[in-house]
Amino acid sequence: MDNPKQRPRILIVDESRMARATLIKQVREFYDFREEVNGEAGWQALVLDHSIQLVICALSMPMLDGDGLLARIRASRLARLRQMPVLMIAGDNEEVHQRARELGASDFIRREIGATELLARIASLLQLVHAQNNLRDSPGLHPDTGLPTRQHVDMQAMHALSYTQR
Repeated sequence: MDNPKQRPRILIVDESRMARATLIKQVREFYDFREEVNGEAGWQALVLDHSIQLVICALSMPMLDGDGLLARIRASRLARLRQMPVLMIAGDNEEVHQRARELGASDFIRREIGATELLARIASLLQLVHAQNNLRDSPGLHPDTGLPTRQHVDMQAMHALSYTQR
């Protein structure tokens, strides 16, 4: 088993101790975790704990609900928070899904989600963020589109012309 300090860390925010315990039981073998009981405590954890890479959050909570926490994350001045994947725990209400999607939810899960599906969704979101970060850090590529920048294309053309002249 990997060293827990090297495993991705997940923040689980839900007022229900049973819901948090169920999620923790499903992820503990593969991920490190931190749990909080409301959106305000979740926000403080995100700001202070730089090791958190993904948030699983309930919609209804005291102090700051899931929509409020999601809105704060997406409006943050910290790029690591704005780009963090957020899995919302939601039912089948399309209106609720649409509102959370507009606020920037990465995906939705149900409370009754199985471990295999939960782990697959977490892994795919973490892989997506990793790929986006690699694209953003690649020289000569536009950070939003991943396409070569004009400077990169011009540089490649100069190299090609220089090569053909030799």
